[in-house]
Parts: sequence; structure tokens; C-alpha cells
Amino acid sequence: MQLARLDDLTKKLESLEAKLDAFAAEHPDIVRLMSMPGLGRKTDEALVAAIDNPHRFKNARHLSSYLGLVPKQYQSGQMDRHGRISKRGSKLLRSLLLQCAWTSLRYNRWSKKTFDRITGGSKTRRKKAGIALARKIAVIAWAMMRDQTTWDASKLLSEEEAKDNGKMKVKRKLPKPPGPVHCEESSRVSHRRSQLTTKPKRQTRTGNHRTKTVQQE
Repeated sequence: MQLARLDDLTKKLESLEAKLDAFAAEHPDIVRLMSMPGLGRKTDEALVAAIDNPHRFKNARHLSSYLGLVPKQYQSGQMDRHGRISKRGSKLLRSLLLQCAWTSLRYNRWSKKTFDRITGGSKTRRKKAGIALARKIAVIAWAMMRDQTTWDASKLLSEEEAKDNGKMKVKRKLPKPPGPVHCEESSRVSHRRSQLTTKPKRQTRTGNHRTKTVQQE
């Protein structure tokens, strides 16, 4: 009974994913956002659903505040202090944007450059830099939807860095060679077996004095 329900749910999920793929291929805003290296279909769909009409946001800070990616502000008299991000809006979208920020460091040259500039080589600022990069990605996606343009790395990078539209080549490690054949005994195993096959040694006592170690026959 449970396996039949699981098979039914799997078929429904596959059908739903096929419908979402077809919807994303026909939606112009999702197609534009997918041109940015590091952003996937699901994140683009969540961005389009959250932003909806890009002209309803006055500026980038208005959008960042709507997504909950701006720091809280504590102000009283002459004191003006900024705290953690407000976390307003969709929690799912913030999680997707943060995940895309970490992923884009491998694929997007602009993301890597921005992240290194914010961290300044400090390991303690990596989380703050990740959140700041997620906010910048959301702002760029909003600007692409507002201006109806695709990703153009030449506007953010130099001419040399903007090659291949800012995409980075992922260096994959070569697979390790296969280990020894199971029928062949390694030197460590053979040494261990030789120790187990030798006869154990025992010590004999005579009164309170220990005699020499004698090989057990």
C-alpha cells in the first residue's frame, strides 16, 4: 500500500516538473534570468513570483527591504546602529538566493570578484559577504526584469574578464586510479597475518623473580 502511494507521488512530481519546465521555457522573464551564470530554474521562478511587476519597486533598496536582505536599524538620538538582516518576506527565496550566491562563486567571475572584494581576504567575513552577494544577485535580477535585458558581463567586468560572458570554467579533479585487486594481498595484511601465525610467548615466574622469556612449544 505504501509503495503504491510512493509510486503515485513520484509520477505526480515528475508530471509537475515537466509542466514547470514547459512554463519556464515560455516565460520571458525566467528565460532572461537563466542567462545569468549561477542561477537555476527554480530560483528564477521564485524570483519572478516574488517580484511579479518590477516597476512596483522604486529602487534597489526598496526591493532588498521587501526580500528581508537589509540590516535592521536601531536609532535613538545620536545613536545609529545597524544590526542583522530583517528577514522579512519569503524565507524560501532568501535561502535559494544564498545558495545561488555560494554556487555562483564557481561559475560566475563577477560573483567571485565581488565576494573577494567584500571579504578582503578575511575568513570571518565570509557569511556577511555571502548575504551581500545574494542581495546583489536579487537586485541584478530585478534590473534585468525591469529593463527586459539578458545577462551582460561587460557592464560589470573589464573587457578581458568579460570573456565568455563572465563564465568560469570549472576545474574538475581527475578520478583516482582504481585500488589493488582484491585477490592480491597488500604488504600490511600479509605482515599482520604473519604476526598471527607465530607462536605466542609466555613468561614464567619463580617466586618473586621473573625468569627469561621461554618460547612456548
